Amino acid sequence: MGRKAHSFYTGQKIGKWTVISKAPNNNHLQSTYNCVCSCGTKRVVASYQLKNGHSTNCGCERIERIRAAALKQAHMHTYNGRTLTLKEWAAELRLPHTTLYARIQKYGIKYAIEEGGAKRHKYNGQSLTARQWAATTGIPLDTLNRRLYTGWTIEEAVTLKRYQRRT
Repeated sequence: MGRKAHSFYTGQKIGKWTVISKAPNNNHLQSTYNCVCSCGTKRVVASYQLKNGHSTNCGCERIERIRAAALKQAHMHTYNGRTLTLKEWAAELRLPHTTLYARIQKYGIKYAIEEGGAKRHKYNGQSLTARQWAATTGIPLDTLNRRLYTGWTIEEAVTLKRYQRRT
């Protein structure tokens, strides 16, 4: 006589699978079960896979791990309610993404975004970054940076208006 069909897995929860009912044997004459994953996916799973733990879910855990790794790999950073990738923040701050990454590692996201980890320039009792001086004076940041890079003092760079040359 043949073996009697057993359904001792029916109703059990194995990993994320919930075994619903016995299914017909597969092509290899192995017992199979209709299962539903906690994410809602329905599959027919061989009983030996349930028994030895080779199948505990439909693959949704793997997908979740891949997504989490992708987000981490993309270096997503949230500041003031805005979440951008490292490269998007770098483009917005006009910095190389490697520089921004180093500043975030060293100082944290708040300082790296707010201050950009940038050098401060003292003039007239104030100590501000080039970006802050540009906002205060109305001189474009590119112009101010170029002036500082070519050797202008901070006083010359912030007091002379755009297109005005030093003497």
